[in-house]
Amino acid sequence: MLAFKITNGILYMIAIDKQPFSMVKDDGFRKFLSIVAPLYTVPCRKTITKRLDEKYELLSSKIRTMLSKIDHLCLTTDIWTEPFNTRSYISITVHYINFKIMQLENLSLGIKELEESHDGNYISKIISEILDEWHIQINSVVAVITDNASNIKKAVRDTFGRKRHIPCFAHTLNLVIQDAIATTPEFQAIVKKVKSIVTYFKRSVKATNALNELQTSNLENDQNILKLKQGCETHWNSLFYMIKRFIQLANLVNTVLLTLPRKKHDDIPEMTTHTDLQILKDICAILRPVERVIMEISGELYVTCSKIIPIINCLIRTLEKLDITHEISERFHKNVLLQLQNRFRGKDSNIETNSFLSISTLLDPRFKKLHFSSSLAVSTAISKISQLMKNNQIETQCNVEENINILRKEDLWNIHDELIASSSLNSDEPGGIPVELRQFLNANVVSRSEDPFKIWQKLKDVYPMVYEVAMKYFVIVGTSVPSERLFSAAGIIISMKRSRIKGKRASQIIFLGSLPKRYWK
Repeated sequence: MLAFKITNGILYMIAIDKQPFSMVKDDGFRKFLSIVAPLYTVPCRKTITKRLDEKYELLSSKIRTMLSKIDHLCLTTDIWTEPFNTRSYISITVHYINFKIMQLENLSLGIKELEESHDGNYISKIISEILDEWHIQINSVVAVITDNASNIKKAVRDTFGRKRHIPCFAHTLNLVIQDAIATTPEFQAIVKKVKSIVTYFKRSVKATNALNELQTSNLENDQNILKLKQGCETHWNSLFYMIKRFIQLANLVNTVLLTLPRKKHDDIPEMTTHTDLQILKDICAILRPVERVIMEISGELYVTCSKIIPIINCLIRTLEKLDITHEISERFHKNVLLQLQNRFRGKDSNIETNSFLSISTLLDPRFKKLHFSSSLAVSTAISKISQLMKNNQIETQCNVEENINILRKEDLWNIHDELIASSSLNSDEPGGIPVELRQFLNANVVSRSEDPFKIWQKLKDVYPMVYEVAMKYFVIVGTSVPSERLFSAAGIIISMKRSRIKGKRASQIIFLGSLPKRYWK
């Protein structure tokens, strides 16, 4: 039993910690095991690979069976090209509700190598193959979240239908900032100046040492030496982190640039001015709430889809209240607000008209109608919920009637049963809204800190039909960040030291590493 537990622990380290298979040959690892388990024989690399294959076959079989029985799933997908052999992979993560603990769970279905041109038709074919492999029914997929790339959007729409595709909220919000910067050239010039300074310090040992020495002389005992951060267009929030850190170190950075000896061929960058710093502080104040929104909406283990409409409303109102001091930062401020309006409240891009977002928001006990600006969007969403409830009622009633017909005998109470069935399908108040839905919407909202799953656990007996619809939509995640996190893990596995690892093997490790811990017991 002890040997089994230790071997399972080694497999766990390979899957969760992304340790290489060669760890079983490392002297330090063998020395450690000889101390804690002197009677245990460390398996060779070939044996541990075989054990991983067995573990994968066992657990993937369990997951296939589980996925085939789940009624409502949400998927995210993305494409990544690893840098060592320039091989491209597609990933799929699956999200579902664990009703035993009333919590969102997710796992990765691994990665699959793309061997042809990445056009929409080929990607659609690969996605369908992955679904078949994992026994996922297309009808059970409520929504698929991707970035804004045209090929992957086409693939998802061809596979699942146009109505089930949702663009990644974090990608869209990132585009808001990029477009606002592009339309504010004066701010671009300041960002370029900051980037050149950061690049210089990253390359110059002399400048970095001088900055560290200045910090050491000014720091308290419990403080750490800070380093400048470089911004990257493809990394969300990195511009905010670069500006925030630069503001912290700006005075020291300028001191270093002033005191460095200048030679003929030196490329010492231009210093920032007091006005530049004031603008950067304004920009930091604008980007801070955007960073908080992206961080909050990128979660995987709590409901995010129902937060998008409320959080955009809060973001716009927060930005509108900012007191901006400089003309350049004021222009950037206006451009950010304009882009937010265009991308989230525009005629063809109003998030309140997206049925996934509006329905999930209305059915979240924390929000309901509170953050909607359009009464038409609310009434449209309520109508769709009402129809979904009626469809569920009809389906349930058909099942009941089938059971009654099997056992039906001539009975006086048959008329009573038929009246109940008829009334349950026609329990609408004036306006076509079911009584149950109207009562739920008219009840007070709960605290924002409450878990909507736990609230619905208490309410499901009071509003059973509304509960069924809510659970279908709460499974939707707001971003495709889970797929990007998957590729971060893939980048650790397919590394310079393991550049020859096959995609199939990397996929196994990614899948096992994504499983909830209970599968490893």
